[in-house]
Amino acid sequence: MSAGKRRQLRRWGVFNAVGILGFVLQLAVLLALKRGLSTNYLTATAIAVEAAVLHNFVWHEHLTWADVVAPFRHGVWTRLLRFHIANGLISILGNLGFTWGLVEGLRWPYLAANVASVLICSLLNFFASDRFVFQPLGEVSAGHRFSVGGGVDNARKDAICAPRCL
Repeated sequence: MSAGKRRQLRRWGVFNAVGILGFVLQLAVLLALKRGLSTNYLTATAIAVEAAVLHNFVWHEHLTWADVVAPFRHGVWTRLLRFHIANGLISILGNLGFTWGLVEGLRWPYLAANVASVLICSLLNFFASDRFVFQPLGEVSAGHRFSVGGGVDNARKDAICAPRCL
């Protein structure tokens, strides 16, 4: 297995670990708002997802894609905006849409519907993060060529962050 593939496999594992922690936070916020404050399930879902999105961004920034963004820390606000545009919209719209469809259409319990929604959105979120959010500034907008293995073309990436990349 090539170093690039190993790096992507490791990144996928870390992404999922962060996602699980974010999901636990999301469920805790959802339960607190729904059961504790009697908030409408859709409003509670949106707030819970936003809490998880912010949580996940911080961990992805400092752990999952730390090797990519380390030389470009000054772009954190741009990455946060891109993370909200990509992962935030996928998570919020996907969770609301799938949760609503499963609860109203199939009569699933709201927690089970939320779990299914998160699983459906997770693959899209990884792809959006790897290809759009956690790229060096200018790489996305310049139409940089991406490798099939994910992220910035490995030769270019090695030249950009040589000693810090995994």
